[in-house]
Amino acid sequence: MDLGQAWGVVTDACDALGRFINGPFMAALLSALAGAFAGVIGAQKLALREARKAELAQDFRHSSAAITLAFTLCNNVLAAKKQYINPLTEKYESDRSAALDGIEKASRGEGPINLHFQALLTKFPVSEFPTDAIKDLVYGKSHLNGRGLALIAMLELSVAEFREALATRNALIDEFAQAGREESEFHKRYFGLKDGRGHTHHLFPDVVDAVHSYSNDVAFFSALLTEDLIEHCEKLSKKLKKDFRHKTPKVTTVDFSGARSAGLIPPPSDYESWLSGFAQHPESAP
Repeated sequence: MDLGQAWGVVTDACDALGRFINGPFMAALLSALAGAFAGVIGAQKLALREARKAELAQDFRHSSAAITLAFTLCNNVLAAKKQYINPLTEKYESDRSAALDGIEKASRGEGPINLHFQALLTKFPVSEFPTDAIKDLVYGKSHLNGRGLALIAMLELSVAEFREALATRNALIDEFAQAGREESEFHKRYFGLKDGRGHTHHLFPDVVDAVHSYSNDVAFFSALLTEDLIEHCEKLSKKLKKDFRHKTPKVTTVDFSGARSAGLIPPPSDYESWLSGFAQHPESAP
């Protein structure tokens, strides 16, 4: 075959390939491939959309359950503060102030020490608090903001310290109940007074203060966590409705204004240094 014939064969082959490419079969094939590709992309987008909706809906369910637990925890400690912690702490501080004042007057030669009081030796219950359940619902399963996660950690620490203070107070009361203790020694240990050797028994007044202080911490952090969780659920509900037309149950709401006005929940100014580390910024939806 000479060069002219070879070139003719190549030309004929190219023409045949061109007719094949431009023919109806290749057009149908390319159209089918394009449709399949578009279908794959569409299915992928739909799958991602459904996965995102499921993620947000799960976050809403978990956060809603955490609201119930955090509110229950807060309500329990508020009841304890109102029923026995605050009244007994105030009475103890009043009795201790009177005892110290009497000792000071006696030291100035203004008369003998007369202590008239009723020792507050009621044992406080050391209750369980659902901090572990709250952590299980939120950690790794929620888009709660950084302050909310820090609140859970602070609440867990405060609850542990509160329960330890309660247990220590109850143990000291058991010691006071032991027979054979002299009345003067009881007074010194109960009020934190100096003994004959100049030693001061600080443990009981310190633990009374600790119970009161840690109950404040638990009340403050649990109330704030409840409110942050409610705000988080409201944002989730709006996003699910707007982006996915997904209707969620009504978000639980609470009102702590009465407890705050009654002094059962400390004011934010008492925790200003902690709160300053979590300055509020405009936050986008989850």
